[in-house]
This record gives sequence, C-alpha cells and structure tokens, in this order.
Amino acid sequence: MTGLIRYAPPLAVRVRAETAVAGQPLTVLVEVIADGPATVTGGVVELVRSTAVTHAQRNWSGAGHRVGIRDSAVLSHAILDIAGALAAGGRAVRQVTLFVPAEQVTITGYLVQQEYLVRAQVRAQEGRPVEGEVRIRVEGPASQLHRRAEVAPVERGDEFASLAIDELSAPRVCGGVPLSGVVAVAPHRAGTTRGVRVELVLAEHTRARPGELLEEDCEATTVVSAVAASGPAQLAPGQVLRLPFALPVPDPLPAPSLSTPEFTLRWLVRVVLDRALREDSSTSVELPAG
Repeated sequence: MTGLIRYAPPLAVRVRAETAVAGQPLTVLVEVIADGPATVTGGVVELVRSTAVTHAQRNWSGAGHRVGIRDSAVLSHAILDIAGALAAGGRAVRQVTLFVPAEQVTITGYLVQQEYLVRAQVRAQEGRPVEGEVRIRVEGPASQLHRRAEVAPVERGDEFASLAIDELSAPRVCGGVPLSGVVAVAPHRAGTTRGVRVELVLAEHTRARPGELLEEDCEATTVVSAVAASGPAQLAPGQVLRLPFALPVPDPLPAPSLSTPEFTLRWLVRVVLDRALREDSSTSVELPAG
C-alpha cells in the first residue's frame, strides 16, 4: 500500500506585526508570494503564547532537581480572507486585527519565560497548508497584576555596618530610565571593604502546583545590572559614608513586577558591601516595574 504525500504548494507566507499591548488590538499584515501557479482557498491568523515555568521537584528518596513545565495556547485568531488563483510571481496582501487579551506580557526570566508569536496559515488546493510566523513582544500586563505593596528593607550581615538607600530618583523601575540615589554606610566597627556596589535584581519565585506532592517552591535571583558606588575603603564607627550612584536600567525590561497563582516576579535595588573573607553586608528595597 502506498501513502499519498501532499507536498506544500509553491507559496511563501510573510507576517509583519508590531509590539503588542495587553488588552489592545494588534494589526497584522500577511503577504503571500507565489513561486509558481497556485490556488489559495483561505487561511487563518493566530496569536500564540508559549510559557515555560521551572519548578523544584524531589523524588521519593528526597533528592531534589528542577523541572521545566511547558505550555502553549492560541489566545486569539482571525480568518484570513484570501482566496483565488495566483500566477507565478504573484502576491496577495491582507490585513487582519487580533485582540491581545489582558493579563499578558513577555517574560524573559531565569525560572519563567513567556513568549508570543503571530502565526499565519494559508491553505491551497495544491498541497498541505503553508505557514509564516513572527515573534512579537507583548507589553503589559493589566494593572491589577502589578505588585503595589511596599515592603520593608531586607538586611543581611548588618553586624558590621548598616546600609540604607536614600534619595531614589524614581518610585518605580522603568525600562531605559536610570535609577540614581545615595547609599549610606554606617559602620558598627572598624574594618576594610573591597567596595560597595548597587545592583538591579530580578527575583523570581515559582510555586508548587496544587496536587503535585513532590514539588516545592523554587526561587532564583538574577543581577540585571550593577554599578560600583565605591572602591576599597577603610571604615570606622561614627564615620558615615554617603555614596551617590547611577544605576542603568535595560530597555526593555526582561519582565514587569507580576504576581500570579503560579509565580511571582519582583524587582529589587540591592546594595552590597563587599568584604574579603567575611560575610558581605547588604540591604535591598523593592520597587514596582513595568
């Protein structure tokens, strides 16, 4: 018995779309080019989301490891009104509108990645459908997903020196807008430091899924940018150092501040006092981003 192989028709599909905004329509241009004679019978355009979330998992012996859970979904679609014969070298261009649902956003974190693409599928009489796609960035998400609660500074190693972040130039993190401020270092005892640095940190927390008894919460922090506020110094009690800094912020941001039932993304401005062969002192404050 011989199977029938349906080859693709001599068509190419190109898709063009701009950056999308959650909760707003997205205009998509689809261009179909015929390398040879073909009869187009229709098509569809889809907005597709792909998500990968890393969870902590242990086996029955107690050994732990990380596992990535992947998922994809078609969020919206539109019928491509295209039909008819195309001669070799012929072109057909159509414009459609997709609606980008609220609560969507592109994420390029360590534990969480969320990507979007616009995919067009064109059908023809001559063979199997032909596809074209383009990756897009979705900006958002809906305002209710932004973390707005202020949290107290988190300090570590403060027996040597207390650290504080003063005079921040903005109450939130915005892509491409540097953050400036002043680091205050109040030594509790004499000692040397290799320097003071300021970091912009993306903190990710993924939650164990309900019903998955072997899963545990998972955390990761990524230093997105850093700047030295001072070099090596000799510290003495009673001599407070005030160190200005200007911290670059990437554009676009890898992710906004975001909290969902599955994961939480937070942005921290962290100050680290680096000491040789000793525990570093540090403090961090959370700022909303997005």
